[in-house]
This record gives sequence, C-alpha cells and structure tokens, in this order.
Amino acid sequence: MLWKSPRRTSGGADDFTDPGLAPRESGAGARAAEWFRVSAEQAPGVFKPFAQSLYVDLAADPGAPASRVHLGYRLGHRALVDLLGLLREAGVHHVALNLKYGVRSAGEVLEEIGAEVLPHFVTEDIQAAPQYRPRPRDSMTQPAGGFRW
Repeated sequence: MLWKSPRRTSGGADDFTDPGLAPRESGAGARAAEWFRVSAEQAPGVFKPFAQSLYVDLAADPGAPASRVHLGYRLGHRALVDLLGLLREAGVHHVALNLKYGVRSAGEVLEEIGAEVLPHFVTEDIQAAPQYRPRPRDSMTQPAGGFRW
C-alpha cells in the first residue's frame, strides 16, 4: 500500500518542532518523499504533485495558537499560515482544507482564508502578490507539543 493515513505521535520523527529535524525528513515530508520516489519509478519525467487533507476550525482570533482537533487543528489564520508553510517546505503541493467541524460559518472562514492566508502562497508566475516568508520557528504559534503528522 502506497498511502497510509498520518498518525499523531508524541514526539520523535513526526514532530515538526524538533529543532534538529528538517521538515522534509519528518511526517508529511517523509510521505511526500516516498510519493516522489515511487512516482519517479512508475512515471519517469512526469510531475506528480503530493496532496493531503486537513481539518481546520479557524478561530475568530487571528493569533489563536493551534490545538489539535479530529484530523486537524483549531487555530487562528496566522498559525494556519505557519502550518501551511511547514507543509510546503515538507514537499506538500496541495492541501484540501476541510471545514466540516468548524464552529464558524464556512462562508466567513473562506473569506478570511482568501484575504489573510492565500496571499502568502502564490505560484512563481504571479509576481504581484507577497510570497510566504517563514517566521523563525520560535515565534510560530504552535500547539503544545508542536504540529505532528
């Protein structure tokens, strides 16, 4: 089986906050690396992006730190930018945000994501919008124990 659901652990190789661990070598990065290896074997020269889903309960407070919820996080939009940046660094190309368990209305959340989160993530061919610039890891708003996959 090529794909396995991510498991939450209590530290170790799946913990993005481990200062000695590069994001690409941790949870999502390890799965992305395996995906790219198998894709290259099965379809040489053909780009196959890596995608994953994430449950998001976007808090009304933009600076709310992340806390775990079923298959995702409850967090403010600043922590969501941090989390998506870490996933990007780990090799994830597409993230499907699932708002199913969110407290706020989906319309309100999508408006905020469009205005406050998406401008940080643009493709190379769009030069007018600001690009994601990671903050130092010690200033990120992460849940106790860090983001885990």
